Amino acid sequence: MAGITHILITASKINPRFKNDFNYKILELLDVPTQNIVQYFEESSNHIEEVLNADPKNKILIHCFAGKSRASTITCAYLMRKRNMPLKDALLHLKACRPVAFPNLGFLVQLKAYESTIFGKCSAVPLKLEQLFGIVGKLKQEGEETEKKGATADESSDAKALNDAKEVLD
Repeated sequence: MAGITHILITASKINPRFKNDFNYKILELLDVPTQNIVQYFEESSNHIEEVLNADPKNKILIHCFAGKSRASTITCAYLMRKRNMPLKDALLHLKACRPVAFPNLGFLVQLKAYESTIFGKCSAVPLKLEQLFGIVGKLKQEGEETEKKGATADESSDAKALNDAKEVLD
């Protein structure tokens, strides 16, 4: 498996299948926006860094079920904490390496709050990642309706979620 020596499982209900071949660490995470994933950022970042620094031959696979949200979120947290990448750069780097990477909204809000604690500010990352990644999303008509109304319920709940995540970090 491409020289992989360690596996960080970031999902619940995945059991290590090759215990004799790899060193495992398991984070029991659900892929739901309300999952408090930020509590694992320091632990997982330190674990990844320790694995990589212990031996230059070490390689770590970070995975969940689809490699889309949980593993991507943990990887972004690592890139911010240990590689000093702002969130926007970490997301774009990750997307270039893993095109399906797409942290869910709750995880993104927690990443933004985490970035604020690391760097003292948040980079310009929209809560709708489709905008950052250049993915065609909603119909033009929906966008025009939103502009007419001003702040939407989604934007209000996004702001509340960001404040809630900051409280968790404090």
